[in-house]
Amino acid sequence: MVERRTVRVWTYAAAGIVGGTALFYLPILLIGHPAKHAFPDPARIVEIVVAAILAAAWGMAFAVLAFRNADEFKQEGSRVSWYWGSLIGIAGSVPIYAFILFGGLHWLWPSSPVGKELALAFASGYALPVIMQLMGFVILSLWWRLSKR
Repeated sequence: MVERRTVRVWTYAAAGIVGGTALFYLPILLIGHPAKHAFPDPARIVEIVVAAILAAAWGMAFAVLAFRNADEFKQEGSRVSWYWGSLIGIAGSVPIYAFILFGGLHWLWPSSPVGKELALAFASGYALPVIMQLMGFVILSLWWRLSKR
């Protein structure tokens, strides 16, 4: 039989994922996808960004609840897995990133688009989560050091 605490953790995780996804996609379902229109509409963009903020906050709140309700062994396992898994995952993605950035997909599938703007967009999309992860690490590392004095 599954332990009660485990069921609670998985319920929080599911609520975070389902609720966050719903919050993110609700404005797109109600007002339509911004890419369907010829020109970007600032009001639509703001609505979707606000929905993304709410979705992220919802997901983070339930992630905190799930983590706090896990036992110490699972909490430590989560910390280690996220730290080392993230580091290994990012390191493993670097060759794939270089392959795609410098035209590897076009080499394999000549019909795929290629160009400077596309490469810059891809590089920005790749760099954003890596930079944000590093910023989060630095901020929490500083907070940890200052709060544990």
